[in-house]
Amino acid sequence: MANLPEKVRTMQKNWIGKSSGLEIDFKLQNYPEKYNTLKVYTTRHDTLFGMSFAAISADHPLTTILEKNDPKLTEFIQKCRKTATNEESLEKAEKIGYRTNVKVLNPFNEKKSYTLFVANFVLMDYGTGAIFGCPAHDQRDFDFAKKYKLDIIPVVKPENPDEIRVFEKGKFELLHLPGMTIGRATYKPGWKWSIDVSPLSETKFCNVEHLGMVIEGRATVAFDKKEIITLNPGDVFYVSPKPHDSWVVGDEDYVSIHFLGADSYAT
Repeated sequence: MANLPEKVRTMQKNWIGKSSGLEIDFKLQNYPEKYNTLKVYTTRHDTLFGMSFAAISADHPLTTILEKNDPKLTEFIQKCRKTATNEESLEKAEKIGYRTNVKVLNPFNEKKSYTLFVANFVLMDYGTGAIFGCPAHDQRDFDFAKKYKLDIIPVVKPENPDEIRVFEKGKFELLHLPGMTIGRATYKPGWKWSIDVSPLSETKFCNVEHLGMVIEGRATVAFDKKEIITLNPGDVFYVSPKPHDSWVVGDEDYVSIHFLGADSYAT
């Protein structure tokens, strides 16, 4: 391995030991030619609602298209290529970016758009050569957001949640943000809404509208005996306010993040 090129060693180091992730296609605005989407690979899809920017590598195909009519971008790309690509050097290097005119749309709310940067810390050899930035949960993204005055939005399990609703076999933690409440559900095997939460809500079944993402474990959403849906890790789910039950499947804890309906849950 000692004789392998630096970029190959970087790629291997980044990928060895990684478990699983998913690819997300982000729609673009003000895109050039036929580049109307941007594919991003991530192992932290649970932080998507904390997104405040997107960035691509200096070697990304979209960067090549964008620089055709932008000499300043060409200069920035040349500057990026002078930066070493090993992990230690990237960690120490100042995180810099070039602000493009392209906007990236949030896949869950396309009314929200974010600036696309070309950044020196995004490698074409890792994933798809593109990232979405969540500054509240990544030091690199945090440094970048502070430099360019971007939003920092915490969305994953807070150290000090504003409120915790406790059940016999689980809990629901809430973080109240301006204009939004985020919930994190943690349920143990055997948990069932109609048994554990129903007495608190004083309704037989849940009638709260949900939008969220499964972090780990499996659970069902059951509208009736004929319509039972299983949610798996990585699934993004929407549940209508139609009365429904839910229960944990298997012998592992179930954890999910809720971006809609969290403030009304279990009340």
